[in-house]
Amino acid sequence: MKSPLSHASYLIALDQYMDSQTVVIVTPGPAEKANAESMLATMGEHYFPQAVFLVVDAAKVSTGPPVVRDKELYQGSASVYILGSEGNVEFNHMVAGHDQDAINALHNPSEIRFQK
Repeated sequence: MKSPLSHASYLIALDQYMDSQTVVIVTPGPAEKANAESMLATMGEHYFPQAVFLVVDAAKVSTGPPVVRDKELYQGSASVYILGSEGNVEFNHMVAGHDQDAINALHNPSEIRFQK
């Protein structure tokens, strides 16, 4: 009651934290030469304030950040993983031809589930 604006700001920050997503794109070789550029361009046309994007070469996964260490190519081609706020995989498929599926997964983050 004393600070309604700060309370609202806190709730906005909490909502973004709870709905945060990490998009990991694993490419077979350097990202500049992979077919992931079209997906990144398509995703760049949308507003995803809750998402952090990370592109990594499959050969360098073992030396990358911990979030990419268990990720691999999907059937030998570039793949996209969309992880929820707790690191759970919300979406995983190959990059080519699945732009809209990945965008839909980003527009609909996983539901918040409270454990008893």
